[in-house]
Amino acid sequence: MKNKLINIAGLAAVTSMVLAACAQPTPITITKEVIKEVPKEVIKEVIKEVPGKETIKEVVKEVQVAAGPRTQVRWYVGLGTGSDKDQIPVQKKFVEKYNASQDKIELVVEIVTNGNGVIARDNLKAQIAAGNAPDIVGPVGKYGRAQFKGSWLDVAPLIKEANLDLNGVDQALIDFVKDDGVQVGLPYALFPSFIFVNKDLFDEAKLPLPPQKVGEKYQGKDWDLAAVTQLALKLTVDKNGKDATQPGFDKKNIKQWGFDQQWGNMRSELTGIGGPGLPFEGDAAKLPQGWKDAAHWLYDAIWKQGFYPNKAARGSELLTNGGNEFASGNIGMSWTHTWYMCCLGTVVKNWVAVAPPMVNGKVMSKMHGDTFAIMKDSKQPKAAFQAMIAMMADPELQVLYNGLPARPADRPAFFKLQNETRKLKDGQVPWDMMVELLKYPDIPNHESWMPNMIKAEDRLNAFQDLMRTKEGLNIDEELAKLEKDLDGLYKAK
Repeated sequence: MKNKLINIAGLAAVTSMVLAACAQPTPITITKEVIKEVPKEVIKEVIKEVPGKETIKEVVKEVQVAAGPRTQVRWYVGLGTGSDKDQIPVQKKFVEKYNASQDKIELVVEIVTNGNGVIARDNLKAQIAAGNAPDIVGPVGKYGRAQFKGSWLDVAPLIKEANLDLNGVDQALIDFVKDDGVQVGLPYALFPSFIFVNKDLFDEAKLPLPPQKVGEKYQGKDWDLAAVTQLALKLTVDKNGKDATQPGFDKKNIKQWGFDQQWGNMRSELTGIGGPGLPFEGDAAKLPQGWKDAAHWLYDAIWKQGFYPNKAARGSELLTNGGNEFASGNIGMSWTHTWYMCCLGTVVKNWVAVAPPMVNGKVMSKMHGDTFAIMKDSKQPKAAFQAMIAMMADPELQVLYNGLPARPADRPAFFKLQNETRKLKDGQVPWDMMVELLKYPDIPNHESWMPNMIKAEDRLNAFQDLMRTKEGLNIDEELAKLEKDLDGLYKAK
């Protein structure tokens, strides 16, 4: 980096004019920034006195730069979290701190507005096409990475070369950060899923709370979808105060619903109820049998039993609360991820976290997880990996991105911060349960790549909308149509 001296000639001329107009000596401060190759930032003052005239205090600020040429590493933010206005200063602060901590790497951050993922996605595609790919991208989850299939560096050799100690990080989490068998990153900020329970509605119905330990039974029986169904029916109440198990229950005038999956797309909902899977084999569409069973369960829950809200209910005043169903206070149980703790609002004050139900006889926690990934086109992968490890070790960034730390040593501080900032009561969020759930991610993950991904995702979500909107469907026929349409999309990619 070349030395740079800020030109202060104009400022000096103005100063001379001011001095000439003053009858008494006046202290004048001139600040100039001189960038030199020095080991640390130094501020020194030089006092110049002119007898009978003025005193000039000259402040020289010497700013550290690399003693030799640095390797520039570009960090791209926006494909996942990181582009919110309150996140930007923290990330920029890290860059300044990191660059000042060593003299080999110059980290440059590029923050692009997420725009529901579209703006940042298209911007990154354009940079790659122009041969100007950044080095590090993140934090980014499975879905963001899947839109750039084949673009990520396998960091397994770099992990081995750096002799990183991964002891204590569960192998299931390491595997979770593999895309198509490639170790694209390391486990970092994790968001397991569980059930949020409105305790007041349980107390009102005189129902015991579901278990807060993974694998624990409920009232002597497995905590599974059958148990969820029975509880959800009792928690679903019509305008006359009858629950869905009672004679005369009015399914057309429900005021309170028993169960929901908050802010989940079709793949998320089908995975939650039907287990892990992807809707293809090779390049052909094939819906997992668990998903087909889940579609029947969901459709019956909406239209036959009534305990799962349909689209009209979701848009009604009873559940909207800004489009936030559980936070309305009229949902008994909602299955979603730890990130939802940001958005509970003020209506539901007495909520607790309980274990997700077993699916097909197995414990599973739908998982979201963010990491940093290095692009295959990076011209300095080793330097990028070094900077990436520093990012993952920074406590302020860990707090900023708000996911459960993959490293056990980082968790106690995270739990303490969550308890304090969210004013959680004892036992409201059993953190030992959250840690246990990290062992059971959905692999393959519900955000993983699939052929012609964007259009296929749209078709799946259209199926979700259809199920929530139209009563009287033949679900087997609709599933056959879905499979046929997906097959056409896969072949057209």
